[in-house]
Amino acid sequence: ATALPSGRVYITLSTTNGSDNFVVEKNHLIASNRDMIKQIEVPYGANFKGTLYLPEGEEPHPCIILFHTWLGKDSFIKKKAEELVETLGIATFAADLYGDGKEARSLMMPLFLDREELRKRVVLTFDTVSKQQGVKSKRVGAVGFCFGGLAAIELFRSGSAVVGVAAFHTLLG
Repeated sequence: ATALPSGRVYITLSTTNGSDNFVVEKNHLIASNRDMIKQIEVPYGANFKGTLYLPEGEEPHPCIILFHTWLGKDSFIKKKAEELVETLGIATFAADLYGDGKEARSLMMPLFLDREELRKRVVLTFDTVSKQQGVKSKRVGAVGFCFGGLAAIELFRSGSAVVGVAAFHTLLG
């Protein structure tokens, strides 16, 4: 369980069939991942999949793309996406730059060294997210952590219409 500034609590229940996320406020269930998560596939070479988290309420919503650390699209980035939906009421997209949800440093190095390939992937992610129903296409930003910070900077450098980027403890090289 994760307590959020709003007083709501996120709870993740894991089973052999996967995991479910729930939002609880004052001991009442107010949302579950079945209510607010839409998963979309980002078509690019391999099987890239990101998760789009949409808040309740009128659409479309501003959106922040979250680029993962060198570990890949893990529980850290998914939790950050959920927290941003809850605290800011905006859409978030947990990106997958490796494909098939893979996690590994060996997958980061080729992209770290080949910035053109990294830029292609982040631009495709941005373009795909901007076209999603529920997302305000002219209000898409990006945040990245570690390797993801580099991805966010590359998105900015690409000239895409991103409204802003933030990079935390970024790998620059």
